Amino acid sequence: MKPEDLLNNEALLEGQTMYTVLAKAYTLLLDEARWARHAFARDVEGRIVKPGDPSARCWDIQGAIAVSSNKWGILHPCFMQLLDRLAKDYDFDNYNEMNDGVEHVDALRILVEALRRTA
Repeated sequence: MKPEDLLNNEALLEGQTMYTVLAKAYTLLLDEARWARHAFARDVEGRIVKPGDPSARCWDIQGAIAVSSNKWGILHPCFMQLLDRLAKDYDFDNYNEMNDGVEHVDALRILVEALRRTA
């Protein structure tokens, strides 16, 4: 894929459905050690890295979705819209506040609700 192909939003899903991407993100975050707060992704030392960075070892919800979407770890706009709606539905001002303001079990519940909405 060429860099200009990244401007094509469909390329960011690599032929996957939203549901498939969300299911992969859910599976990735099942282990609490793979969940992050206050960053899209962190390495084994806890340093902030990009979701698609090979050294990434834990992700927030958005980062897990991004890395499950494509090899670059770039989030498709449809997921941004879904996360914004979920944040409002859970009485948070924005997505980052939602991810950073919940416990791991709640992050998994949020992903289950995202799966339900895209089924």
